Amino acid sequence: MQSTIDKEGEAVGTGPGSKARSWPTGPGALLRVEGGVLLATGALFYWVNGGSWVLFALLILAPDVSMLGYLFGTKV
Repeated sequence: MQSTIDKEGEAVGTGPGSKARSWPTGPGALLRVEGGVLLATGALFYWVNGGSWVLFALLILAPDVSMLGYLFGTKV
């Protein structure tokens, strides 16, 4: 991420709470585009083969749902 320099010579817009955002470039942007294309292609093939959209949603959200166990503690 690019930053600007203030009058004191310190970088502005690089901290974790920074509001400054730049358009993703380089490998990060390529990975995001690649992931989106793979998701769209997978959903298209799933639709063409007549899969259940309820099952599709459950399978897509399975990793997120599995993390709900941590609400009850890490010793489950």
